[in-house]
Amino acid sequence: MGGIMTPILKNYFVTDLIKSMSLETIIVTRTKVGTVNHTIMTCKMCENYKISVKGIIINNFDINGYKVKELKRDLEDLTNYPVLGSIPFIDDMSDASLYHIFKKNLNLKSLLN
Repeated sequence: MGGIMTPILKNYFVTDLIKSMSLETIIVTRTKVGTVNHTIMTCKMCENYKISVKGIIINNFDINGYKVKELKRDLEDLTNYPVLGSIPFIDDMSDASLYHIFKKNLNLKSLLN
């Protein structure tokens, strides 16, 4: 949706939508430079708005980004939220391919509980 503070209406933001629907949130981040800052700010905004965060997923689509293993370690250290997995760039969007990629790269039990 563009981020936690993305406006939906003039005075209604994604934070308002999440709160009004009583949703638990999963933060999706990238591996590019600046992602650590952006992710920490997103986590802090969730805390400020009392939005429950289930964890973080790393969207590993960027060439020349942080290494996922190091980013996972740093984000877990700095945010105190678990990284639930990472998703690589996906060429094949078939059901079978997506199932295999998600099963291999995400902690599906954490996502569903």
